[in-house]
Amino acid sequence: MKKTMLLIIISLFTFNIFAQIDNPTTRIKINYNDNVDILPNKSFFINIDVEVPKFNHIYLEYLNDNSFSFLTKIEMDQSSDFEIISIKKPQGEKYLNDLVLRGKGTFAIEIRNKKNIKLKDKGQIWFKFITQMCNEKNDSCYMPYTFQKEINYQQGIIKK
Repeated sequence: MKKTMLLIIISLFTFNIFAQIDNPTTRIKINYNDNVDILPNKSFFINIDVEVPKFNHIYLEYLNDNSFSFLTKIEMDQSSDFEIISIKKPQGEKYLNDLVLRGKGTFAIEIRNKKNIKLKDKGQIWFKFITQMCNEKNDSCYMPYTFQKEINYQQGIIKK
């Protein structure tokens, strides 16, 4: 009995590890514009283009209080020289109790330079794109996933 129970536990643990490794959410494509001027005391925009695989969606907003979906978030480290002022989400479509993104969409992020970085400085802007993708064919959602992206800037212009 102990051997059977041990095999069941090992099987469940192994399945869980492989389910995490093959999380289809990792197939979401994320790109950003690479020509943005960073000026002292000014805000600037970075557009993040997202492409969700066919027959899947990610959640943008709740449409009512009956939703418990995992909303897509974009965050920056609080200790960063930059901070997010606003995020304009792509136009989504209604799906049950939520607004979702299917296919392609663009998040427009307004960012402020908190420390008045000079034009000849260089460094990185780190952000996290945290989302959960759901499959519409089998009506299931995958584990939430965090994409960490680094945008390099040099002499006031963002470089990929």
